[in-house]
Amino acid sequence: DNEYCSANSTALLVLHTMSSHQSVQKQYGEYISSGGDGNGVLYSRAQRLGYSRTFLAECRLDLEDSKTASLFAASCGSGSPLSLMEGNIKPGSTVLDLGCGACHDVALASRLVGSTGRVIALDMTEEMLVAGMENVKEYASDKDTCGPVVFVRAIMDNQDSMEEKVDGNVADIIISNGAINLCMDKRTAFQEAYRTLQVGGTFLLSDLCRVDHSASAQVSCKIGDGWSN
Repeated sequence: DNEYCSANSTALLVLHTMSSHQSVQKQYGEYISSGGDGNGVLYSRAQRLGYSRTFLAECRLDLEDSKTASLFAASCGSGSPLSLMEGNIKPGSTVLDLGCGACHDVALASRLVGSTGRVIALDMTEEMLVAGMENVKEYASDKDTCGPVVFVRAIMDNQDSMEEKVDGNVADIIISNGAINLCMDKRTAFQEAYRTLQVGGTFLLSDLCRVDHSASAQVSCKIGDGWSN
């Protein structure tokens, strides 16, 4: 959708000729340290990403509230994976967010799973996790209604890093929002998602995809080639 891409291309942070995890961390660390897109962001950001009024109401948020807009101001996601299970995320579930960024999906998941559930927020960029902690403190700190959040710094496409930080068969639901396209080793990223997902669990993925495999291929309405390999 051209309107979406032109309005949200900064937030997507589509990176050209990505060559290393360090490059990704540097770009995203600088982005969140500069405040993201916090100036003048309207609630339409959440709408364009696919978070409906009814889904946000399920999360006890008002789409048109300025506080809701602030939660999405630093989003680098490409969609709304949690809303694919609108009305079907059970209290008590464990949710793992791979590449959680500033944790807007983590905060929503915490509200959905309730005090008997939990959320694991995983990212390799320290600045993003720091921002995520602030968002969780602001939006998902009520122990009576929100699940606890565990923050994990790990590289989602590095087997050693993942096995050290995250147990197998730990998650009822895995979400990833605009992160796998930045992985150097996508096969390992999916293998680690499979390892950490419980039998019968659900993997909810929103991401950028290459429209063809030519050297000049670009991602979604000419906003650049975000694939790392």
